[in-house]
Amino acid sequence: MSKKNNFGGFVFSTDPNFRPEPEADDDFEEVPADKQVLRIWLERVKGGKEATVVKGFAGPAGSLDQLAKTLKNKCAAGGNAKDGVIII
Repeated sequence: MSKKNNFGGFVFSTDPNFRPEPEADDDFEEVPADKQVLRIWLERVKGGKEATVVKGFAGPAGSLDQLAKTLKNKCAAGGNAKDGVIII
């Protein structure tokens, strides 16, 4: 196996006035629940089963996971949440 050199974003510069660019934060503005527009539809998947798909959530991943958990509990079904999509 090869080892990758990871310098953790360390930058070498000979410019005395060099200032590294600040890292971009992935902060989401929390949109109120009454302003959210979620798209919900039924999809057929393998084996003739059906899955409910919820898409269009605007917010951080933690809130998406919490919404998915609540929906799964209310529907008494399994599912997952990834890439901004909830599949139940």
